Amino acid sequence: MHNSQQAPAATHAIPHSFTWRGKEYRIKQIGGHWRIRGRWWKAEGDRYFFRVITTNGAILDLCVDQTTGQYRVAAVHD
Repeated sequence: MHNSQQAPAATHAIPHSFTWRGKEYRIKQIGGHWRIRGRWWKAEGDRYFFRVITTNGAILDLCVDQTTGQYRVAAVHD
C-alpha cells in the first residue's frame, strides 16, 4: 500500500491507494475509523480500522498492523 496521509487514530499513514487481489484501488474518501483494543492477557496490541471508499465505489475496511505498519483488507461491504 502506498502511504501518504496521516491517520487520525493511529500513528501510521493512511494509503492513497492499495493493491488487493491483483487490482489497484485508489481511496476517494475515509468513511470512518475506530480502534479495537487487544486482549491484554494475551499481549495483543490495539487494532485500528479505517472504512474507505474507493474511486470505483468499493467500500472496504482496512486494518493496520501497529507493529509493521502494513494494512490488510478486513471486510468488504456491498
